[in-house]
Amino acid sequence: MEIADYNFDKNLDFSIWHSDDGNGTYDIYRIFIYNQKSNTFSEVHSKCGDEFINANIDKKTKTITSTIFEDNTPKICHTKL
Repeated sequence: MEIADYNFDKNLDFSIWHSDDGNGTYDIYRIFIYNQKSNTFSEVHSKCGDEFINANIDKKTKTITSTIFEDNTPKICHTKL
């Protein structure tokens, strides 16, 4: 479990992650964003699929970067929340 501000609203959010079921090469993240008005968390998804693989916070672009695969070629996906 990791706690961070994933959507850059100055509220703490959290993620839960696990290693992939294959060789344990990739970390698969589920990210939950805090909604201050309703005092609840809701899950968000990558714009490139349901999962965030090897998710990282990119403070410069204010996005979450994650890995996607197209024809077995890894590429970077940027998701703005």
